[in-house]
Parts: sequence; C-alpha cells; structure tokens
Amino acid sequence: MVAYLILHTFLSNQVKLKNLDLAMSTQVIEMEAKDKTLPARFQAYERLLLLLERTTPYQLVARYNGGNEMTSPEYQLLLISSVRTELEHNVTQQLYVSDETWTVIRTALEELLIAINNVARALPSEATGRDLANAILHYYGQEGVITPNYVGIRQIKQEAAQFMGTRTSAFS
Repeated sequence: MVAYLILHTFLSNQVKLKNLDLAMSTQVIEMEAKDKTLPARFQAYERLLLLLERTTPYQLVARYNGGNEMTSPEYQLLLISSVRTELEHNVTQQLYVSDETWTVIRTALEELLIAINNVARALPSEATGRDLANAILHYYGQEGVITPNYVGIRQIKQEAAQFMGTRTSAFS
C-alpha cells in the first residue's frame, strides 16, 4: 500500500509537471507569434489611421482643390470614388485589426459617403463643385457634427493601446 501511494504520488506529480511544461511551451509559442506579428499589426494601424486622415472631408476638399471647374455631381462622384479607392487599397489591413475596429472604420467611411450624398442632394441643380465643397465644409463645421473619421481614429488608438497593454492616452 505504501509503495502504491508513493508510486501514485510520483506519477501524479510527473503528469502535473508535463502539463505545466506543455502550458509553458504553449505560452512561449504564443509570445513568439505575437512578437512576429507585432510589426505587421502596427503597420496596419498606421495605414488605417492614414486612410481615415486622408478621407476626412477637409483633406478631400483640399486634395481636389474644392471642386473648381466641376459640376456638383462631378465633384460628388470624385469624392466618393476617392474614398472608395482609399478603402480598396487598405482592405487587407483588416487581417490585423479586430472585427470591431474594422466595422467602425467601414461604418465611418460609409457615414462620410452618406453625408456627402445628402449635402449634394440638398444643393440646387446648377450648383458647382465649389458649392458642394463649401457645403460639405459648412456641414462638418457645425457645432455638434462629428466627422465620422475621428470615431475610427479613436477606435484604432484604443485598440493599439489595449494590444500594447498601455493606456489610450499614450497614443492620443
């Protein structure tokens, strides 16, 4: 009976040690994988921040010279195409961010497109691209109107901070 108890205790301890060793090995592998994906993940955060910054209404209007010598519908199409092209160039970055963050980014850009369409629809038929540019800037300049891009930017910063185990303010 004593031999059985000693052998049983010894074997139980051996199983526990093997399980502990396996758990430690798994953690090491996970840490190594995290270290290898970290640069790609942060490059994705950078690219998505750039996407959101480049597609703010202010940047769009500045980049396309305020719609000079265009009709309002031509300028509207140019702005919408620009936002969609920017998104298409960055669609693969969703591999490196959470589904929640990707949804916030997509929603922000869709809200921007909806706002551009609504502002354009409210203009008279003879409006110029310059009129549309001014109306868009006026719309986003109103008190209480938040540019949807900044919601996405805040989400990316929060996720990056959580991933690094730091506070959001470190990235603000």
